[in-house]
Amino acid sequence: MHKDNATLYPMSKGTPLATLEIVAPPGNADKTIIATLKSNGQIVAQGQSQITRFDDARIILVNSEHAIHRCSSDYELWATLDKDGLESCYPGFMDLFIHESWHFNEGPWKQFTDPLIWKEKKLSKPSNRLRIHYHRYGGYYDGISLWTWNDNSEVPPTEIFEIGRDEFGLIFDLDKADYGVDVDTLRIGILPRRGGDWSLKEDDNKYWDSSFGNEVYLIGTVNYIWKERPDTRQHVMAAFIDTQHCVAIQISRPVDPGEINSESVFIIDENNQHKKIKHLAHGDKPSDTITVITIDPLDVGSHSYFISLENFGGTVIASLRDILHDAELFYDAQAKLGAIYSPSSTTFRLFAPTANSVEVVLYDIPVEDSSPFRAILMKKIGKGVFECTVQGDTLGKFYRYRLQGQKFPANIEVLDPYAINTVGESRFSRITNLLETNPMDWERFRVGPPLDSPVDMVIYEVNVRDFTIAGNSGANHKGLFLGFTEQGIHLPDATDIPTGLDHLQELGITHVQLLPVQDFSKDEDDGIYNWGYMTIAFNSPEGWYSTNKLDDSRIREFKHLVSALHARNIGVIMDVVYNHTDYSSPFHIINAPYFYRFYAEGNYANGSGVGNDFRTESPMVRKYIIDSLKYWVEEYGVDGFRFDLMALIDFETMREVEVELRKIKPNIVIYGEPWSSGHSPIKGQATDKNAIRHTSIGAFNDHFRNALGGSPNGSELGFLQNGTHREGVAIGLEGSYRDWASQPTQTINYMTCHDNLVLYDKLKWFSPNASEQDVITMMKLGYLVLFTAQGIPFIHAGEEFARTKYGHGNSYNAGDEINRIDWLLKVKNHDLFVYTRDLIRIRKQHPLFRLRLAEQIKERVKTHLPPTAKSLIYLIDGADLENETWKESCVLINGEDSLDVEFLLPPGRWLVAIDGNGTADKPRAVEYRVTVRHKSGMILYRVEEQPEIIEIIALAIKEDAGVTSEDEIEQGSISDKAEIETGEVFEKQG
Repeated sequence: MHKDNATLYPMSKGTPLATLEIVAPPGNADKTIIATLKSNGQIVAQGQSQITRFDDARIILVNSEHAIHRCSSDYELWATLDKDGLESCYPGFMDLFIHESWHFNEGPWKQFTDPLIWKEKKLSKPSNRLRIHYHRYGGYYDGISLWTWNDNSEVPPTEIFEIGRDEFGLIFDLDKADYGVDVDTLRIGILPRRGGDWSLKEDDNKYWDSSFGNEVYLIGTVNYIWKERPDTRQHVMAAFIDTQHCVAIQISRPVDPGEINSESVFIIDENNQHKKIKHLAHGDKPSDTITVITIDPLDVGSHSYFISLENFGGTVIASLRDILHDAELFYDAQAKLGAIYSPSSTTFRLFAPTANSVEVVLYDIPVEDSSPFRAILMKKIGKGVFECTVQGDTLGKFYRYRLQGQKFPANIEVLDPYAINTVGESRFSRITNLLETNPMDWERFRVGPPLDSPVDMVIYEVNVRDFTIAGNSGANHKGLFLGFTEQGIHLPDATDIPTGLDHLQELGITHVQLLPVQDFSKDEDDGIYNWGYMTIAFNSPEGWYSTNKLDDSRIREFKHLVSALHARNIGVIMDVVYNHTDYSSPFHIINAPYFYRFYAEGNYANGSGVGNDFRTESPMVRKYIIDSLKYWVEEYGVDGFRFDLMALIDFETMREVEVELRKIKPNIVIYGEPWSSGHSPIKGQATDKNAIRHTSIGAFNDHFRNALGGSPNGSELGFLQNGTHREGVAIGLEGSYRDWASQPTQTINYMTCHDNLVLYDKLKWFSPNASEQDVITMMKLGYLVLFTAQGIPFIHAGEEFARTKYGHGNSYNAGDEINRIDWLLKVKNHDLFVYTRDLIRIRKQHPLFRLRLAEQIKERVKTHLPPTAKSLIYLIDGADLENETWKESCVLINGEDSLDVEFLLPPGRWLVAIDGNGTADKPRAVEYRVTVRHKSGMILYRVEEQPEIIEIIALAIKEDAGVTSEDEIEQGSISDKAEIETGEVFEKQG
């Protein structure tokens, strides 16, 4: 055993969690076994023991004092028998190890009695060992691992763990042969992270190649690889300029107040001019940050500043940090950024406030490692913007920006954030003449259909590829933008079953909401499926959906899509993802701390759940978002936007978005998800339901969704499954003005969307005893509620004929087999399609289901006490409502599992518009009472004036509303027709 290492590798002190009894291979007496339990990537318990002369050992696994132990039944067990002289629970080369799962429902005691279970970690050959030393200032190493990969190989990434510790820090070993066949040409990426959590990754990717040799050194948060052991004594780590008079200096150890004084701090510009220090600002506790206040302002627009401390090693260049948010210094609202093309010249502008210099680099072909034909130095024009103009016609050329400065890797080139025509894998932008991309009749069909109020919409969410990729879609351009434009397509063997665009018109929806079509992270030629929620370039359409990935086809063909839908009076809404980006987005290189939020520990904020949060409150980020949205409206004629994880966008930005877009298109549609996936250190108010009250920004109504169809994960069932949550359904039917929406124009009413299970799968999965017909029946009831509810109805594509994803609850990368719309289901479930279509038609024909204002709903919609606890009855007054032909409608809903319910009707003669079987072939009248089949509903109406009766008292359903006595619901005992005609019976029911 390596004696010194025993003091370097920490053992847990805490509460015993489990016991491991283990038999080692013969001949290992007195050697050490170290074991650990992990949960969700984090160590929760550790222990070690020496092997006895009987070749066995008992190890008590003790809860780690730093771990937050959550009760779990499933753990990951590592046990290592030390052979290489370095102690760790993870094996080094030559070590023996066990790696197993441990299910605690089997008990907190585990035995391994067969010594053959041990495996040896082998090295292909000694020259293939790469040893990586890792040091972290402050010495906190718990949970640190290295994510490693080879960019130029199909070998999957590998997470490696420490095999020991020394005075420098952690030790990692890898076998280069695991990363590719030709080890001499390998380029291995290395990224430290903590606890297997991408939000806790460190700095940028580092890359090893053979020039570094077989032993290298890393220091946490420092983007550098050393061939020799670096000096880790106290030194200056980083410095940040927060105002023109304030510099924050980070050092490698905490210092006591007064330990460093003004004479110890040196701020010097590139001309060797010293800045005088006014004083140091610090608290009364030790700190590893020194805040320096200067006498004279720092000229950050013209100079760089070098920071050093007496008796501390290292000199760093101060980075711009909070000062970037000074709008006087770094914000230009009028700047037109990107490539501005004309046949005579092209002007390039880029916001890169921390770059020392920027060049625009022009290429003939968009291929990595190809030689540019020209590089033009750009000049600073103020407020962090660089500019240059290239004379001559650059149409069809490709370009990137080359940045130089302290934080930029050598010769780094980035995509233009304002790129309008990315190509290939989004690494180059094409210079394109937008005037040449307009389809025929563009000026006629660029403008979408008129929209008097958002409640007039019926939104249909669809993925471009899903819509036509199936072999039975009948489309020629399967899975592409142009697939949306094809007319007259149908099922191959059924000319009477329209698909594609004709299907949308037949169904009667008013707006299509497209899953992301802005350029997202994807190799556009590899065919691997992706929804597109990792955006790279927000101003360019995605090339995966175009016929040519290297020219302007993506622009032309997306305009064709918009034009084709507009020609059918169907609006186009884009699903936009301005809350985070892909890591290949240029913002990460240009200035990550400006464009993204960070936690205090220095790692990316992760309220999005995918590793980063866009810092929308930064002035030039806010400008970028608004510029981008305006571009899609002005250039492509889109009619609205759905904001992904809208609560990660600060409310001031969303408010400016609304103001600026309505200047262009007064009836623009704006709504989003009023939540986030986790905490984000947002500056200002998040755009959630509370923030958007009394605005015209809409939001998805998850309360109504959960009440009607149950929670997404099935932890709680809804009204459709078992008749519960009647109050929540009633609130939703009223447009949720009693909940969070100030007006019905704000509430997006839905049962399911692309996230989680589709409706058919959800009802089938969480109603295991339901037959196929039962599921279809529940879907019909759900649609009847949805399309009669005040607000804006929203459905997911294909669910009008019971689309299935075969139980897949998160199909973002599941492929076409899961995600494609199978148009044969339109035949199989044609009655459901017709039912849904007819409900949409009824809604569109009758404004009483589309009341504009909460005050109208309060006056016209009356919810009555129904005959059973799992039923609903509500009336909508249509008298004197503009364009309404019904004087009144009565909607009856029966959520009972098997009980057909008899409803007593308000006095008068009612006509049936639709019931559980569909619309009536000919008018059918009912009076006094009507029976509604279980798990179904009925829409009644009348066109004559309501007869005068005794006033009906409408009782709003309370949270615990239900049948309070048999007398209140005993309808069968009432037989006197005269009593019915006076309205007294309806008073009892309602």
